[in-house]
Amino acid sequence: MPVAYAYSEELIEYADKLPSNKGRASRVNALIESFGLMDKFDGIIRVKPCTQADLEKYHDKNFIKFLLTGDDGLDAESETEGEESDESYEGKDEPVSKEALYGLHYDCPPFDGLEKYVKLVAGATLQCADYLVSLLDTDIAQNTSKVAINWTGGRHHAKRAACSGFCYVNDINLGIQRLRTKFDKVLYVDLDLHHGDGVETAFAYSDKVKSVSVHRYERGFFPGTGGMNTTSRSVVNIPTKYGLSDKSFIQIFDTIIVAEKEDFQPDAVVVTTGCDGLARDELREWNLSFSSFEYIIDQIVNSWKLPTLLLGGGGYHTLDTARCLAICTAAALNVPDRKQWVEIPMHDYFNEYVKDNYSLRVESHVRHNTPDENSEEYLKKLADYFEHRR
Repeated sequence: MPVAYAYSEELIEYADKLPSNKGRASRVNALIESFGLMDKFDGIIRVKPCTQADLEKYHDKNFIKFLLTGDDGLDAESETEGEESDESYEGKDEPVSKEALYGLHYDCPPFDGLEKYVKLVAGATLQCADYLVSLLDTDIAQNTSKVAINWTGGRHHAKRAACSGFCYVNDINLGIQRLRTKFDKVLYVDLDLHHGDGVETAFAYSDKVKSVSVHRYERGFFPGTGGMNTTSRSVVNIPTKYGLSDKSFIQIFDTIIVAEKEDFQPDAVVVTTGCDGLARDELREWNLSFSSFEYIIDQIVNSWKLPTLLLGGGGYHTLDTARCLAICTAAALNVPDRKQWVEIPMHDYFNEYVKDNYSLRVESHVRHNTPDENSEEYLKKLADYFEHRR
């Protein structure tokens, strides 16, 4: 079962600089290494930066120029040739800064190394897609799982001409485009706490890409999109309420997402895992443990047996995100004894796990006094709605 992992020291160095996830990439990678998983991969994808031309396959050229150099080549009064940022602001006749126009402010501030970060993260996802495409020309059996992993990717909020929601570049859309050069139909599954709005927008009118997003949905909760009534043939939005539990998450996967996959019959799958739904994440909206993510990744990889690109997405409790993605990596590799893993192995960040007595499995830390507002009645309503619209 070929499973490849996107890695380079440079990728980890620059992914660690992301303001919303400082130091996360190195901790995720170090924990994966500490469990000996690097030796189990079929290959290590040695990530190199992609080119500006690669980024412009999806993104607006002037946006990319500004993102990479701080200068889009336009005078201050000119508008971009592409779409405007989704940011709303008062007094549109007043001068708007280029930073505001391209979303390079607030939750997406410029940072040292931004150009390299963008090219490396997007490059990692593109090289993962190339790896999956390359396997088509081999003798590997049709019903054998084929997986490529880029845990630094999954930047699902970035728009064609604007940064958004901690996302500076939409590596997902670039990866899907690359997969579509050889795979006729691609299913995108978004398990992140937030709606995958940037991916939905890109492929909303395509009959070759289906976007399935399960997310927290409530008025005022970012990005404010993804209501059930926005579902179409190519868009499946599964809105959830506060306190989503493992049981409810798995039920949604088993009853809705699996059925959407069967209905669409994709040739390849892209997954944004997103660990911001974990119980101890600073957002504290869902109440999930690692077990539900492990189950879902195991099902997608080892039961669906389709070429699969796994991406990281959100997750703001750094050590729990590292735990979750290490476990998901083991699930993708189908490591048989992973359920018996209890302790964090010795590695560079070992001492940071002292508060949990160096435990790997901290499922007991789900918030037991947090109600799951996604009742059986509500989950049935969701399942019935999507069944009737297929």
